Amino acid sequence: MSIENPSKEIINSINGAVKWFDDSKILETRVQTISAPKEVFQYRTSVTDKIVVKDPHAQPIWTRYYELKTHRPLFCNRDSKVVYSLAEVLRERRDGYGWYTYDPQEILNKYPAWQKKYSPDKNVLAK
Repeated sequence: MSIENPSKEIINSINGAVKWFDDSKILETRVQTISAPKEVFQYRTSVTDKIVVKDPHAQPIWTRYYELKTHRPLFCNRDSKVVYSLAEVLRERRDGYGWYTYDPQEILNKYPAWQKKYSPDKNVLAK
C-alpha cells in the first residue's frame, strides 16, 4: 500500500488481501495470559499459559495460520500434527509462540484512504 501509482495488478492484489483480512478476522475473542505452575522445557521455562476467551468487547484478532481449503484457524505442535484450537497445542508451544495477532487491523485501518486514492470504483470493505 506504500507504492505510489500502483499498477492494476498491485491494486487487485491489495484489494484481495484486504478482503481476505476482513473475511478472516475473528470477533468476540481474545487471548489471555494466565499464571501457571513453573514448567521447564528443553528450550525455555514457562510460568504462564495462554487461553482463548470469549469477549464481546474484544478487538478483531487473527490467527497466524489458516487451513487453505476450509479457512479454519489452525495450530500445530512440534510433531507437526495439525490441531484446530489453541487449547490442543501443548503448553510449551501454546505459551511460547504468538499464535494470534492484531497486526492485520493496521492494514484495514489504512485501506479507506488508499482505496479512495487508487481504487475509487472498488471498495472491498463496503457491505
